[in-house]
Amino acid sequence: MKILSLIKDGHGRLHAEHCASPDLKRRAIAAETGSAVLIWCGLAAPGQRSAEVISELRAILDASPQGAEGLAAGARLVIRRAYWLTVMRPRLFAAMSRVRRLLRRAFGTPAHKASSGLRSQPMP
Repeated sequence: MKILSLIKDGHGRLHAEHCASPDLKRRAIAAETGSAVLIWCGLAAPGQRSAEVISELRAILDASPQGAEGLAAGARLVIRRAYWLTVMRPRLFAAMSRVRRLLRRAFGTPAHKASSGLRSQPMP
């Protein structure tokens, strides 16, 4: 399993990585640049590939402006997007699936109701 991480190096650049050990990756980046800080870590949602999430986060980082203001804005944007991709979207998808299942059970076809344990009563 790979862990998603956002690391700021000694030169002020942000790195979006997916690796088994984010702290070891931070140490490797710190050895190259002098220092590194692990800003955020997370896991991809079940059924979601970490490489896809990282490619989307890297695209956001590449599009963000450089400089101190751009670094702060880019970091906030990437953390917000990473939180959406790893936490909120899977929860929303699960909630919508649950609502669809309940609606299908309540208003579904008689065959569906019969299969769910509710027998349709014949009309008198």
